[in-house]
Amino acid sequence: KVLKLINSQGLKKDDFYNKGKGNYSYFEKLVNSNNFNDFLPKDTILKGNYYKKDAPNEIKEKFEKIIGDINKIVNDIKKNIINAFTVYVLNKNIYILPLIKNLEFFIEEYKRNNNIYPIIDFNIKLSKFINKNDIPFIYVLLGESFEHFLIDEFQDTSKLQWRNILPLIENSISRNNLCVAVGDSKQAIYRWRNGDIEIMEKFIYQYNEIKNNLQEEELNKNYRSCKTIVEFNNKLFYYIGEIYKEIIKRFESEYNFTSFNFLGKIYQSVKQEVVRDDSKGEISYETLKVNNENNKKELHKEIAIKVVTIIKNLKQFKLKDIAILVRKRDEAKSIIEELIKEKINFVSADSLTISNVSSVRFIINYLKFIINKDDKLSFYSLYYIYLSIIYDNLDFENNEINFNKNQDIKIQKINQLSNSILKNNINSELIKDEYFSIILELVNKRDYLLKLPLYDMIEEIIRISKLNLINNGKHLIYIQQFLSLVLDYTSKNTVNINDFLDYWDENNSKFIVSPNENINAVKILTIHKSKGLEFPVVIIPFVEWGGSRENQDEILWLKINDENLKNYLRIDDDLKDLYFPVTFTKDLNNTYFKNDYIIEEIKYILDNINLLYVAFTRAKEQLYIFLPRTDKNLEDDNNDLIKKYSNIPKLLIGAILKSNIFDKNFENSIKSSHLLIKITNKSSNIVEKIEDNSYKNIFENAQEYISSNWIHRLTIVKNSLLINKIINNENYGKIYWGNLIHLLLSEINNKNEIDFTINKYYLKGLINQELIEKIKNEISKIIEIIENKIILNENYKILNEKSIIFNDQYYRPDKILIKKDKAIIIDYKTGEITESDYEQIKNYSFILSKMGYKNVFGYLITSDKIIYEYRL
Repeated sequence: KVLKLINSQGLKKDDFYNKGKGNYSYFEKLVNSNNFNDFLPKDTILKGNYYKKDAPNEIKEKFEKIIGDINKIVNDIKKNIINAFTVYVLNKNIYILPLIKNLEFFIEEYKRNNNIYPIIDFNIKLSKFINKNDIPFIYVLLGESFEHFLIDEFQDTSKLQWRNILPLIENSISRNNLCVAVGDSKQAIYRWRNGDIEIMEKFIYQYNEIKNNLQEEELNKNYRSCKTIVEFNNKLFYYIGEIYKEIIKRFESEYNFTSFNFLGKIYQSVKQEVVRDDSKGEISYETLKVNNENNKKELHKEIAIKVVTIIKNLKQFKLKDIAILVRKRDEAKSIIEELIKEKINFVSADSLTISNVSSVRFIINYLKFIINKDDKLSFYSLYYIYLSIIYDNLDFENNEINFNKNQDIKIQKINQLSNSILKNNINSELIKDEYFSIILELVNKRDYLLKLPLYDMIEEIIRISKLNLINNGKHLIYIQQFLSLVLDYTSKNTVNINDFLDYWDENNSKFIVSPNENINAVKILTIHKSKGLEFPVVIIPFVEWGGSRENQDEILWLKINDENLKNYLRIDDDLKDLYFPVTFTKDLNNTYFKNDYIIEEIKYILDNINLLYVAFTRAKEQLYIFLPRTDKNLEDDNNDLIKKYSNIPKLLIGAILKSNIFDKNFENSIKSSHLLIKITNKSSNIVEKIEDNSYKNIFENAQEYISSNWIHRLTIVKNSLLINKIINNENYGKIYWGNLIHLLLSEINNKNEIDFTINKYYLKGLINQELIEKIKNEISKIIEIIENKIILNENYKILNEKSIIFNDQYYRPDKILIKKDKAIIIDYKTGEITESDYEQIKNYSFILSKMGYKNVFGYLITSDKIIYEYRL
């Protein structure tokens, strides 16, 4: 239509502003285009720039005749393109809704069937309950029980939490009680967990009961950091706040936003007073240029080496005084590798997670192989992982092993050795390989190990592979922790290797070791974990987070509020409260979700600024900042402030330039490939010599691991009676032997029960394999005497070691056989017979007669014969 209008006036492409670029070419392109993006009107069209100011009057008159019609068509395009783009972004993820609905159904069914009610559900249900009723009765009870309230970390409170606690707050204030909320919006870093600073910065002023009684107090004294660090952060974050205000003002003017101007005020009160009067303090700011993303790995390694050098030079500090802060845990990998290489003690979430340790992964891989010998992947991994343990590589890569350069180990050799085992083609040369022999032993003992209980099996794997001894016991703490969780699992669940492996796969990231709190080791932790903590020295190696939110491939859950869109999509009242999953991309800028898109970008920038603030304010005396940068960090995107300042390196450099914190030559030097700037205000310090502890001392709670063949030791059993009978007795001594025979005979009533009972105690670990035949022989002789010389094929009720109370005394014969009014008492001895043994038989017989038995017989026997027979 537009082209027809243009042709009707005899206008040509060259008659248009800028010879048709951006206006005529736009309409020309639409004729054969199916691309949504092509339909977006260009700036020249939106501004109405169709002809040049110095165009001939004749040309101007022709344009003026059709501009009204063209603008009407453009407005229709704009309206339809918004509808089309909205449907387009909704359709991308619409399939998620029915999936989630089905998942919700199964979850609710599971909770009902298992009588489970998660804590998170209480907040949701309570919120719904409040909306439907007046103040619920539970609030009346709580309001009477509690007078005053303190809300800590107020900036991280969610709207749901605030809505649920609000009735209690309002009630407390109405009674002139004290309610205190403590928070700092500059430290709001948990928005991803529904923390909402709008509550603290905006919502509390909307409630008259709160507003009329509100007293705000700013805690602006810094008791943590030295003067150099406080003043640096004061100046830096003031200008970062100014840049953030500039971003918000730009959007207020361009998009007529006013509802989020409160965000710009957050960093207005950033200045803190210095309390510490010492003059210590140092800040090191270092930028290193990376030419492209592919070289970032090498740059990270270079920074890691610099970090280790700094730690080595910090002689006046103990290792435990130093913290390395990272945005995400995986960023610490290069740092950890260098610390291990230089044998510097450290603790981190990854180093404490036992699933990351190669010795534990070795055991898990063997368990997978033992239940499926055709699992070649697990088997090949065995040898790889084992060698990584031997050559002192903790193998954080999971799939890669970087052997020390002085070890002549080739991948081909590993493949050769593994294939030799699998194909059962073992030659004498291979046997000479010590580590190959260990793997071979584990393979050969597969069937034997499968018969063991899970805990004993794992102990045997550790013993054979010597995992507890390798590298001076470096892996000992992890092995002990792993055995503890295995023991805990086997005590609560049916023991099955497959079930345990499933349990491990689902939960392994939760299992960590707890180091001694006073250990002298560098701490590596995420910025989120560091919140609320302080350290004399803080190193931030990779200040490079941020970037546009659209690069994060995240999903927003958005509600459709626009009535025109509801009508266009034919959304009825049943769906009016439904939230739709929408991928965060720049396409949202051309939809009904445009406001949501812009607000999310603004909040995302604040998230990144707050992370920077939390990280920079942890240091007490020294702060080290590394800024990996590319030339893109220096590009000026004045037309797109979000693109410019959502990138933290750009934001940081911009604030430094505005603040003049560093030397005046900073701006001239900023483009250099390497820049190191230091701010110092030192006084003389006593240099303390720190003893270089080896890695094995990191975990002082780790004790010696005693490993032996499981058959050659006693297993502690749960039954206290068994423990009392066996523990503290000398192995294979006379007392132990007598107790063991009595224990077995207490469960054996005839010769058919002998083998079963002895085998049961063998599996419990109470009988050594070497004793089985000797015990069987002893028991068989005693049972033979009882059956052939005492019972004589009669049927008796047999009572084993049953207590009798007589004249307030307890008596316990070994066996009592009862048949009507006849009772037979049997006591057996494995040691020397004394006069008291005879008197005991007489006493037992007397007691049984007093119990009403008319015919009472007493026997004292050994495995050889009847020693004494008594009849009453």
